[in-house]
Amino acid sequence: MNFNKHLEKQIEQYLDDDCLKQEQVIRFINAVNNSYDNFEEDQTLSSHAFKIHEQEFTMINDQPKEEIETRPQGLISHSEAITNVEDITENTSDVHNPEVFQPCSFDYLDEQIIKQKKVERELQNSEYQLSAAASRLSQLITNLNNGILLEDENRNIILTNQLYCDMFMITASPESISGKNCMYSEEQFKHLFKYPEDFIARIGILLNNKKLVIGDELEMNDGRVLVRDFIPIYVANEYKGHLWKYIDVTAENEKENELKRLSLVASANENGVGFCDAFGVLNWVNEGFTKLTGYPTEEIIGKKAVELCMGPLSDMNTIKEMLEAFYTGKGFNIEVIHYRKDGSWFWGRLRGQSILDEKGNVKQYFAMVDDITGEKEKEEQLRVLSLIAEDNINAVIITDAAGCINWVNKSFVKITGYTLQEVKGKKPGM
Repeated sequence: MNFNKHLEKQIEQYLDDDCLKQEQVIRFINAVNNSYDNFEEDQTLSSHAFKIHEQEFTMINDQPKEEIETRPQGLISHSEAITNVEDITENTSDVHNPEVFQPCSFDYLDEQIIKQKKVERELQNSEYQLSAAASRLSQLITNLNNGILLEDENRNIILTNQLYCDMFMITASPESISGKNCMYSEEQFKHLFKYPEDFIARIGILLNNKKLVIGDELEMNDGRVLVRDFIPIYVANEYKGHLWKYIDVTAENEKENELKRLSLVASANENGVGFCDAFGVLNWVNEGFTKLTGYPTEEIIGKKAVELCMGPLSDMNTIKEMLEAFYTGKGFNIEVIHYRKDGSWFWGRLRGQSILDEKGNVKQYFAMVDDITGEKEKEEQLRVLSLIAEDNINAVIITDAAGCINWVNKSFVKITGYTLQEVKGKKPGM
């Protein structure tokens, strides 16, 4: 059996043949022998690694020496570049002297590097903020409730939205037409308009003048009405393009026309008629309203009807019921005491109806008030007479102007056996 040479010497010195025949001793000697072998391998590897490290250390140590030797020449080579950027010292003749230049030049270079990195960071941050702002602007334009077309100075499409495509019946998506030129696009769309040649001519005028124009109204062949804004874009007084904004005002115009028709009808009405906004502020009343309330028009417009007409005898529960219906967009029909400007009052029947926009929100309210004081007085007289007649032992009948029964007392029912429901509307004796 071959063992490490150091181990063989120890075996020969301390162990006899009988020990070497024992199995446990042999296992122990093998384990020790492996330890010797591993130690020697580790020692060899360590020695080799030390030599490599020593060579690397020598190379690293020699490199700074070479740099120190070549440094003055390098400084002289870079001095002119530094001088062109900024004067380092008041005496530029010392720049080419390595002994003078060496201490200040590295400080200057460090300073310039720091400044450059700061500028780069600021530039990156500015670019990020600009990109974020552009993205937000793009999202805003895309989601506007207007048709938007943004063109550069050469009429290339920068951005548009789906509503613009829908207005002009463009089947392509907004993204797919980005970058395309619109130089002659009006020729493709002129057939959509009631006056096609005027449409083309007006675009030419706007592009030539390059001035802001708001509210051009365009009538289309299908009955739609568009309002167009032309917004030129200038950067540092240099023309960089323009933005077209189109709004479909067809529904709004129809409602305005309807309101005009209602106003004409209301103006001829003897009853009081008024229009108010969604907050109850009056914006139009007819002559009948001014006569009923005693307020001139200029004192009515801008006020709430409740503020003008409510007084001590007005029933607050009835007014509360009306306001609840008003603010929920519902119609109402109430009878309440109205006060005039001079403090006198009249019984008024107030009927209101909301005017909704295309989203179902209250846009305006239309209300009409009738003077029913005469009716209320008759009702009160009838109520008093009823109280008197109710307890009369004789049969009492009240008829209308045509002689038809509209009320009988308890004695009539008791004597004749007929209830009010059975005789109401009939003439006595029939």
